[in-house]
Parts: sequence; structure tokens; C-alpha cells
Amino acid sequence: MKIRYYSHATFQLVSEKGLRLLTDPWLFNPVYGHMIWQFPECPISDKEYVDQDFIYISHEHPDHFCLRTLDLFSRHTPIIIRKYRTAEFLRNSLHRLGFLNTIELSHRESICLGKDLKVTLVADPFSSDSLLIVSDGSHTVLDQNDCIPTVDDQAWIDRNFDIDLGLIFYSGGSQYPACFEMDEAAKKIATEKRIKSQMLSAIEITQRMGIRRAIPAANDMCSFRNPEFDQFASALPVEFRDFARLNNVDLEILLVSPGETYSFVESPDNYEKFFKNRDAWIKEAGKLRRRPDVVETKKKLEKFEQKALFDHAKFELKIAQYLSVCSQRLVTSILVNNNFKVGFIINQGDRRHGYLISCDVEGAWNIVPGAAVSIMKCEALHMCVSVNADVVALAMTGALTWEDLLNGQYRVYRPVHSFDDNEYAFWEILSGFSPYLEENDEQPEIGLRGRFQIKRDTLNLSLGR
Repeated sequence: MKIRYYSHATFQLVSEKGLRLLTDPWLFNPVYGHMIWQFPECPISDKEYVDQDFIYISHEHPDHFCLRTLDLFSRHTPIIIRKYRTAEFLRNSLHRLGFLNTIELSHRESICLGKDLKVTLVADPFSSDSLLIVSDGSHTVLDQNDCIPTVDDQAWIDRNFDIDLGLIFYSGGSQYPACFEMDEAAKKIATEKRIKSQMLSAIEITQRMGIRRAIPAANDMCSFRNPEFDQFASALPVEFRDFARLNNVDLEILLVSPGETYSFVESPDNYEKFFKNRDAWIKEAGKLRRRPDVVETKKKLEKFEQKALFDHAKFELKIAQYLSVCSQRLVTSILVNNNFKVGFIINQGDRRHGYLISCDVEGAWNIVPGAAVSIMKCEALHMCVSVNADVVALAMTGALTWEDLLNGQYRVYRPVHSFDDNEYAFWEILSGFSPYLEENDEQPEIGLRGRFQIKRDTLNLSLGR
């Protein structure tokens, strides 16, 4: 098998007999509420990019499920996705785009894809994510994406597969602490703790699954509108490698860069294009932000966003309706206990629309409007989230999704409490608001979604090291 790294979570896996499987294709920028840019960008030509026999999409996040990128492919291309118990958002979105040949796999289900490719899907029970184990009879590769398998699933994988290579999730993006109201020193400490925790978790998971060789993946991106976030970004692949070496971990890490190939004969010394340190990464990210096509995209976005009109009465009505039924719509198992309360503030010029979102001891969600100042002083408030009205308006009409807003649009004040299962539930509840609105024909501007996304400029790729 040969593995060619395209970018981020996109890999081409080519079997011994030549079958080509592409994972999580993503070419168009920006994503996640007009905030995130693929970086470094994919250097693969369009012709080669779309020449695939199968596509696998791990979950619906925009850096893994890009509709504009999929629009480049033949509609006859089979697409492998997770089979969900209740939600059909991913499948329905693919069908609307014309991809009717979807292969839906349940948890731990395997299927042969002709000739010599066999794939097995493992679902994350606490999110919509999945991972895929791919074998061609000679080698077996685990494509993790953002999936965190349970300890039981990790042991099952170790018992049933000899993984030759892991394309592993090692340090995911997060709005914490960059979007939190903390001083810079506290943010740096929080970033170090978050990265260390993520890397330790990645090492523990790979060891439990029996992985001894890995390519760090799913982390090629930057906040292109917020350069101040660079200091709080996730770990670089070289930082993960150095961390593993420092801790004497039995894990060979290959620092494969976009465009490079691994065919099980190369050693770590074969790869030299990776960013050597954080300063080099920040320097190149700055070059990307100054590129004419990127600058022009930012200007168009700002002009577009400022025209959005927020209808607070409609927001109150629709989110109240959604929260009253959301507990029956959940894809995953969510733990909610006690009285969980979040302040939600929407900033519209000089006006601040305040809401208290809560979940009672029986798991029922509710939202009540109120004065922003009073809500922020509410007893036992877990946190307070603020967001600008223009992007809320775009999320209400479908030009953005509520999931989009998670990477840079929210500002969070959480002075006492720490992240827990309740907060995880809250963010997932907000993300589920878009599918609900879409199903109820409340997304009239869904055609504007991704309107300002552009494909990478192959003549000016930010690949210099």
C-alpha cells in the first residue's frame, strides 16, 4: 500500500492492486464560520485529486466534509460514511449533491471494496465521528480523523488488527483558550496544558491499539482572520515527535508533509519539509494572510457579514422549539446532570440580547430571555458565551451553520468552572440547531453556504519551510 498525504485529514491510500481511497477531501477556504484556512495547503493538482475509486468521509465537520470540494468529483464515486441511528444529515447532504452511491457502515462493520481493499469502520459513541481501518492484504492502516474510540474499542482493534501505520489525531484545534476571556499569560499556560494532555492521550490511544508507527494528521490549518491566535494553536507534528522522544515512547513518528508519499520503505530521515518550530510556522502563516487572494477574500467576507440582519424574535421562537425536542434528536449519548446553566449574549451594535440556556435534572433544555447583566450574575452559571448578531443571522438563515461558529466567533467567560460533560452537551446541542432548521425549511440562504470559499492558489502555496 502507498499513502500519499494531500493535506489536513486528506490521504490517498492506494492498494497493491491499484484501488484508490481518498479520505475527507477538503480544498476550499475558509471554513468554520469564515475563520479557518487550510495551512499548509494541498499541492496536489485538481486532476489527480479527483481521480479516485472511493471516498471516505469520517464526519460532518467542514474541514472533513467540504461540499464544494465534493462537487469536483464524479457523482458515480462511492462514498463511505458512518451509519447513524437517528440523524441522516451526512447522507442527505450527499444525496442532494448527487452522490447516491453511499456505503453506510455500522460500528465495527467491515466490507470488501473489490480487488484487495477491505475497510472496517469504528464509530465514536460520544460524537458523530468515526475512524476507518483499511487493509489490502499486505498492510493495514488506521485513519483516525478526530475520532476518539472507547477503551473497549481500542482493545478490540488491538486484538483484531495488526496496524502497520496510524494516521493519528494528536492535537486538535480548540477555541480554548484563544477565544476565552483570560490574560495572555494564563492563555499560554492553558495552551501548554491542553497540548500536553492531547498528546498524552494520543500516545495512550495508539499504544492501546498496538500502533507503533504513525503520521500525525488532521491539524493543517490556521485562524486566518485572527493572527493573535497563533500562539495558542495546536501542537505542530514536530512538537509531537519531540514530545514522544522526550518521554521514550515506542512510537516511530513520520513527519510527512502535504504532497509526500509513504510506502513502508521510508524512514523518518526521508522527510525534511516539515516546519521545524513554531516561529517558522507563524512566519509562513503570516505570508498566507498577506497573499492577495486571501486578503481579498477577507474583505468580501467582512462586507457580506455586515449586511446580515438579526431577527431576535425569530431566534427566540425557533431555538425554544428546538430545545424542547432536541433530547429526542441526539445522535450520541450525552451526559447531563444537575442544573446546568449558560448565559448566551448576542451583541447587536449597542444592544445586547441576553438569554439563559439551561438543562434541568431530567435532561430537558430550556431558554429564557433576560437582561444580559442579570444573566451574567446568575447563580451557578457554568459560563457565559457572547457572539455578534451578524454571524448569528447567517447561521439562522443557513449561510453559516451553528457548528461553524465554534472556531473563532464565540467569546467565552468561564471564571470558575472547567470543561465537563455538561458543556460538551451544550456545544453539541448548539451545533445540532442547523440540521433542525434545515429539516423544517428554515434555511432560505443555504445556497450561500461556502459562497466565499476559494480553492488554494497553486502558484502561491505556503509550503516554504
